[in-house]
Amino acid sequence: MANITFKRRCNFCEFTDGMIHSIIWSHGVESLLYTDGLSDLQVKIFIGKGKLDKNYYKTRKYITKSEMSYKLEQWHTDTKHICESCGRGSDFYFEDIKIDGELLKDDIDVKHNEPLIKSEQAHEHFSRALQYSKQGNYNLAIREYTSILESYPKSYKYRDVYFRRAQLYEKQGKFELVISDYTNYINLVEDSTTMPELFFYRGLAYSMNKNYELAIADFTTVIIHSPYQFGSDAFNNRGNNYQKQGKYELAIADFTSAIKKNSNKEAFYFNRANAYVQQGKYELAIVDYNEAIKINPMYDEVLNNRGDTYFRQNKYELAITDFTAAIKINPNLSEAFFTRGEVYYKLGNEEFSISDFKMAASLGDIDAVTNLKNFFNIDYHKY
Repeated sequence: MANITFKRRCNFCEFTDGMIHSIIWSHGVESLLYTDGLSDLQVKIFIGKGKLDKNYYKTRKYITKSEMSYKLEQWHTDTKHICESCGRGSDFYFEDIKIDGELLKDDIDVKHNEPLIKSEQAHEHFSRALQYSKQGNYNLAIREYTSILESYPKSYKYRDVYFRRAQLYEKQGKFELVISDYTNYINLVEDSTTMPELFFYRGLAYSMNKNYELAIADFTTVIIHSPYQFGSDAFNNRGNNYQKQGKYELAIADFTSAIKKNSNKEAFYFNRANAYVQQGKYELAIVDYNEAIKINPMYDEVLNNRGDTYFRQNKYELAITDFTAAIKINPNLSEAFFTRGEVYYKLGNEEFSISDFKMAASLGDIDAVTNLKNFFNIDYHKY
């Protein structure tokens, strides 16, 4: 039997009641190493799995503050504790954790060196990082998160720091670092398939980094283990990666699965339509573009792509109507000006064609500059 005492502070509003809380653990202290939470049932389950093997923790007799904090966190979640001040969920920071009156030590790394910062300092770094993030100062926020992870790289307690830092790296377009942080988080979780969001977000990062096979593998993991929470989006994103590989049949199959799960997302119809265009199945593409526009009439990219499909079918008036509607929604849509310019050129309307190519060129379209030179012998200079 052991008496666990601690103080707690809300991670949301910083409220602390100043009390010393106590939990009586009815098993030996050493058994704390083998369970996630603090219930008798969990210990029995873990004993049943044979995890009380003396080699499981290399015969370690102590438990670190970080490990105990995690167990307290799990216990607070299981018992549905909420903050008395802000009323939010069971996200607490635990201080002055003692077992039978002995203060627990901070984590130590594999070399058994002292951490660079104490656990209390880690909380201060975390708070500063949140503030910097709100201010949009991502570099300073990342520096604060990195200070924590340099001291506690394998601490389950600070796993969320990897997630938060990954999100900031994503804002900076540093996808290799995003992937690394999500991978570190995944490696800290015993059964990572219970956290499909990690694979989903890492899949997005792999996709942005053009690692399409790895992205497909992560989205497949999500589809298998979380068909309801992320199912439609996972199918859609896996389809996008198949499409980038030129695997249009697989892409269409996934977009179709996404639509079956959620028929109210215009992006799913839009993506399937684009895949149909790649196969030359223009009528099927038009049908899907129409569905996307029904859901969102202001979707400029859908109007632009439907106009391009009409252009491929030599339906020039319909194409012009769609490009004009897309430009009205988004006056900076260079591709709509460019392709409408090509339609006008096909129709022999040089004045309108030149005007559209110039607009596209002013928006940075290099092909429009080329067309002005090749079609009309006009040297276009933006400035």
